[in-house]
Amino acid sequence: MDKASQPYEDVVEFSREIIKNRKNFNNDAIAKVYILLVNVATNKGDVVRAFQFATDGLALPSIEGTTKLNLMLKVADGYYYKGKHYRVLETANQAIELAEQTLNIKYQLIAFSYRSMAFALLAKYQQAINDLYQVERLISDHQELSNHTELLDILAVSHYYLGDFQTVVAIYQNIIKTKYGLSQLHNIEDSYYNLAKAYLQLGQLDDAYNAFWEVK
Repeated sequence: MDKASQPYEDVVEFSREIIKNRKNFNNDAIAKVYILLVNVATNKGDVVRAFQFATDGLALPSIEGTTKLNLMLKVADGYYYKGKHYRVLETANQAIELAEQTLNIKYQLIAFSYRSMAFALLAKYQQAINDLYQVERLISDHQELSNHTELLDILAVSHYYLGDFQTVVAIYQNIIKTKYGLSQLHNIEDSYYNLAKAYLQLGQLDDAYNAFWEVK
């Protein structure tokens, strides 16, 4: 099932039962329940609860590598929305180290993207560019991840704060095309909104107007 289509109340009720009977499950299984909760809270636009679910899950001891990485990056996303850019940087550093240890290319890419975004937001532009080079190198070796929308969205933020608005436009056009191709239209209005902002920065007012028109 596409995580964007998971019904909120059903997942919350299911998760509540699992957590209430947590003695019957190992911590990795409980952590995956928290990941489900993060996903449905994010889909509802409840960033505060999503962040709380992610931090609760990450606090569990003895979590396996991939599950821990997933939660770490969701925590990083929460820090981004809270404007705590140094905490994004700190969490991304930890995620990069764990992803490299576990040879998880997908999470390496996402973690480097978060770190690049954090560097850009902190005006550490050369470090941001260096991490973008790392991402480009990894993607060139793993083309199957080149249209991963979560990854692309984070990269777009990095390029936006580096002032590379033409690249931002290209990224969001790709994201929108990919979402339509996969029929994953949940929150596509966010992609159109960010595309419109990039067009405004480029002074392409007609294109910005058309993109804003798609935000419903």
